[in-house]
Amino acid sequence: GKWSEWSQCTRTCGGGVESSFRVCNNPKPSKGGRFCIGKRKRHRMCFTTPCQGFTQSFRDLQCKQTEIQPFRGQYYNWQQYHHFFHNIECSLVCQNRKGQVVMRSPITVDGTPCKAGTRNVCIQGNCVNVGCDWVVESNAKEDACGVCHGNGTGCR
Repeated sequence: GKWSEWSQCTRTCGGGVESSFRVCNNPKPSKGGRFCIGKRKRHRMCFTTPCQGFTQSFRDLQCKQTEIQPFRGQYYNWQQYHHFFHNIECSLVCQNRKGQVVMRSPITVDGTPCKAGTRNVCIQGNCVNVGCDWVVESNAKEDACGVCHGNGTGCR
């Protein structure tokens, strides 16, 4: 089947994610026919320009949004927990002022950086590589000169 329109970007700055999907129904697989070859959902980066004037990280904002949900019968102010564990880097782990650390959601919003200082983002709860060209699952790297796809000859 055809790909759907791209979804709304998950962020307005700092690198969000748009998604598109397809249904394998044209033609409908029958009599041993094959389903779509390849993926049924695709993703691309959007609004990759850095956020200006924001002091809170995207994770902090997500933690803050959980404040309307009580934790053990009480409401708390939440902020991101800064100590990451590799296997839960795409979970929303927050800390309150009492020092309690809680997983507020098993997955973060698509486009959440896996960790600070990288382009890699969380998509559907998994950390996905994003190259210097801002393409999802790209292996594009910067050369010694800082040029994406460069060969190191442009340095002065």
